[in-house]
Amino acid sequence: MLYLIMKNKDEFYQALKGLEKYSTSVCKLIDTFLKIENDCRVTASIEYLMEATGSTKPTIYSCIKTLKKDHVIIKNNDYRNTYDFNVTKVNDIICQYKKQQSILLH
Repeated sequence: MLYLIMKNKDEFYQALKGLEKYSTSVCKLIDTFLKIENDCRVTASIEYLMEATGSTKPTIYSCIKTLKKDHVIIKNNDYRNTYDFNVTKVNDIICQYKKQQSILLH
C-alpha cells in the first residue's frame, strides 16, 4: 500500500492542485515533501523547507498545521522533524479528484 501511493506522486500532486482546496504555499510544501519522501516518510528541518519552498517560517508552520488538521500528514513522534503521509487520506484525495474529473467529462 505504501508503494502504491508514492508510485502515484504526480497523480496525488495533480489531484491536490486540481481540487483547489489548498493554497499555493501548501501545494509547494507538498511538492517538496513528495520530492524528499522515503517510504511515505518525510524528515526535514523548517529551515530546509523554507529554503526549498521560498516560504517564511510562519507560512511553513501554517501549512504543516493545515495538512495535519486535514490528516494528509501525521507527525511522527519517534523522530525529530518527521512526518508521515496518511496513505488512506492521500488515496481519498486522488479518488475524489478522479470522481470530480469524471463528472466534468460527462
